[in-house]
Amino acid sequence: MRQVDHTRFLCGPEFEKWKQRAARARARVIASGKPDKFNNDTWKELKQMLIDGNHDKCMYCEGQYVAGAHDDAEHYRPKGEVTAWDEAAGERLSVRHPGYYWLAYEWQNILLACSKCNSPHPDGEGDEPHPGELNDFPLPTGKRRCHAPGPDPDRWWDELKAEEPLLLHPYFDRCEDHFKAGIDGVIWGTTPQGRATVQTCDLNRPKLRTARARAEEDIRMRAAFVCNQLVNDKPITDLLVDPKEQFSVYRAHCLIKYVEGMIREAKGKKVRLRR
Repeated sequence: MRQVDHTRFLCGPEFEKWKQRAARARARVIASGKPDKFNNDTWKELKQMLIDGNHDKCMYCEGQYVAGAHDDAEHYRPKGEVTAWDEAAGERLSVRHPGYYWLAYEWQNILLACSKCNSPHPDGEGDEPHPGELNDFPLPTGKRRCHAPGPDPDRWWDELKAEEPLLLHPYFDRCEDHFKAGIDGVIWGTTPQGRATVQTCDLNRPKLRTARARAEEDIRMRAAFVCNQLVNDKPITDLLVDPKEQFSVYRAHCLIKYVEGMIREAKGKKVRLRR
């Protein structure tokens, strides 16, 4: 998971037209209260812009998929009844929140997710499927949730910062600082936000780990190239891990790990590289 340059789709005329339609849908919600049914077409219209602006990758797992395989324009804050993972109970529980229905048509709240990160899927380790992100939205213990919209829609997103959500937001968080690469395609959360995001989106599901492990195979060759350039005092002008690549954050962490290991082995001392 890495931070997404959301400005890629915020500056075009297509987005401006969509924003006008979304504002009308938002006005209807505010006038009538939480609807029994949402207009799914409104956020689905944003979906293609998100795909084009994120290199055809899921914003949570960074997996790339064939055209048309992105199933979900995902809501970061759930529009329906909110749930949260109770670690002590080992299950998902309702948190008695009706959902952030007033954010259903806000671009800041609409992300691109693959169906595995967002919906129930087999976890490969038992009969019960992992539910995916769905309506989970974890907050730190003791933090109060916002239950209703404020009077000014332009201030909604700033007002919601007080919740200090644990689920990372790929538009606004530097997500790559919250993870590290393990072995065999595993990623670890290094912060409370990273750990909560791994748990909520099931970012270590078996098939995803396997795909990341395969992506790691060419990293050793890149690491050898970097070491050769450093030893010979030559500049490194190529982009070693392109953000367009599948699992780019995992690849970057692995590259640094391998380069540091090669240099320690060659020089017998610890070397730190800046990401």
